[in-house]
Amino acid sequence: WSSDVCSSDLAEPVAPVAETPAPAPAPEATGPNTLTAEQTAAGWKLLFNGTDLTGWKGYKKDAPGEAWKVEDGALALTAGGAGDLMTVDAYGPFELSLEWKISPKGNSGIIYLVNEVDGADNTYNTGPEMQVLDNDGHADGKFPSHRAGALYDFVVPPDGAVKPVGEWNEATVRFTGSEIEHWLNGKKVLSVRLEGALPERSAI
Repeated sequence: WSSDVCSSDLAEPVAPVAETPAPAPAPEATGPNTLTAEQTAAGWKLLFNGTDLTGWKGYKKDAPGEAWKVEDGALALTAGGAGDLMTVDAYGPFELSLEWKISPKGNSGIIYLVNEVDGADNTYNTGPEMQVLDNDGHADGKFPSHRAGALYDFVVPPDGAVKPVGEWNEATVRFTGSEIEHWLNGKKVLSVRLEGALPERSAI
C-alpha cells in the first residue's frame, strides 16, 4: 500500500437529479486543507486538518497505525502493516472530495460506508472501494475492474481519467443513500444504484 491523500472535505448532498453535474471547482481558500466561508456555510466539513491525525483511527482500533504520518500537509502511508485509516465519525449521505497520488507500483483505495461489525476483519468486508492504483506499474492494472477510479471488482472505469504516477488526482465520491458516483479529475467514471438495506451512517 502506498498512497497520499489530502484536502478531504465532506458535505451533505442536495437532492439527486436525473443528470448530476460535475463537482464544482472549490473556491480558493487561504491554504491547503482549509474551507472557505462559502463552503462552511454550504455544510462542508473538513476531514483532515493538514497537521495531524485528529479525527482518524484504525479499523477496530482506537488510534491510527504508526506508519500513518502527515508529510507536507498530506496523509501519507510510510510503511506497510499499518492497516486502513478511517474516520472516527460516521456520516449519512455525503459528497466526499479529496486529492490523491500514488507511488510507482502502488495499490490503495478509498473505502467508504465502513462499519465496524462483528465478523468483518477488514474495511473492505463492509464497504465499497474506489480503487487507487498505478495502472501501468501494478499487476492489478491488468484487470479492468481493478484500475484507478473503479468500483473495485464490480464496475470498470473509462480510460483516460487518471493522471500519471506522482501527480495529484482530484476524486469525488457521491453517495445519495441509494446511488454511488465516482468522479476522477472532473470526469464521472461510474454511477451505480444500490439495492437492499444500507446503514444510515457509516465511516469513511
